[in-house]
Order: sequence, then structure tokens, then C-alpha cells
Amino acid sequence: MRLKPENTGAARVRFSTKHLSVEELRSTHEKYIQTVPNSYVTAVRHVDAALASRNADVLASAVSDWLRDLNRQYFRFRPDEAKTLTGRLLPIVQKNIAELVTLHGRSIKTLAPSDKREILRLFNVLRAECGPVGTGKALHILAPSFFPLWDDKIAAGYGVTRDHEGYLQFMSLVTQQVQHVPEDIIEGVSILKLLDEYNYLQISAKDACA
Repeated sequence: MRLKPENTGAARVRFSTKHLSVEELRSTHEKYIQTVPNSYVTAVRHVDAALASRNADVLASAVSDWLRDLNRQYFRFRPDEAKTLTGRLLPIVQKNIAELVTLHGRSIKTLAPSDKREILRLFNVLRAECGPVGTGKALHILAPSFFPLWDDKIAAGYGVTRDHEGYLQFMSLVTQQVQHVPEDIIEGVSILKLLDEYNYLQISAKDACA
């Protein structure tokens, strides 16, 4: 069952949320890893281990390491913000670790209307420390098969607002895209990460070169 999309007002869809094939996702992944180095597989392993042992300290550290690596340019000019990120995330993961363990084991294909309240709550709690784009990235590494990644250009491309309601609608659209895509295309890389790589190369990277 899909969540009912909220009204996005004047948002204009510039990107087709088509159903992607395994071949398209594999091909895009090969291009992505050649041009955009990051610590995704390592971060997933660290988060998996921290959630399995319910170690909030290690979990907060793993998430902040991932965010700092992914947003090197942003944190390069904000060293104080980078230094305090782990400490600011720690009380959030401590308070919500039981919910995060449950979500970590879920697929976005199971998204249901009953999830709306919890998704909005977690999004808004993290947004205070990470901003809307960083929150999508943090949620994804905490539950790689349930929460999709986005950035400003991808949100605009899907025609959704860059806030909690927009992220909820984004999840609904992504659910439709991946509903019939296998979960295990690339070992250690979720289908939501593969979709993000596709979106990045089709939207963000192209816009950057325009």
C-alpha cells in the first residue's frame, strides 16, 4: 500500500520517475563508482554492527563519519559543526535506537500509511541537526533499504518540496519505481542507493555541467 502523496503546489516535475531496469542500475553504478568516490559500503557495515549490538555511541559516530565524508566541501568550511556532529546525533540515536533497529530491517516496498507518523517524527528530529538533505542521507544509512537519498536538485526533479511532507511524497514515488526491482542487484549496495546514483548522474551531475 502506498502513502497518499501530498499536494506539492506549484512544484514542477522535470524528471521522469520511470521504472528502471536492472541493466540501467548496474550500468549507472559502474559509472558512479568511477567518478564519485565515497565510503558507502564501509559506512553500511559500521551501522549494521552498531545496530546489531545497539551501541548508540558507535552508531552516532558511524552516521556522522558518513555525513562528513559525503559532504566534505560543506564541512570543510564549517570545522566546528563537523566536530560537534557526533555529539549532536548521539542523543537522537540513543532515544530512537529501538525504532531504528526495526526500520533497518525493512524494505521501502513495505511502506504503508501507518508509517507516516513515525517517518515525519524521525525526519523532523534529525532535520534540526542535519538539514533536510542531510536528514535523507542520515536516514538512508540507518535503514538503507527503507529510506531513499535525495538532494535539492533531485527533490526538484521529482517535483516535491524539500521538507518533511516532500520527503514523504518522495518515498511514495520511489516505492513505485523500485517495487518490481530485485533487492540484491549489487552486493552491499541497496536498490535505493543504486537509484540515488542514477538520479545523481541524471539530475545533479548534469545540472552541474550545464
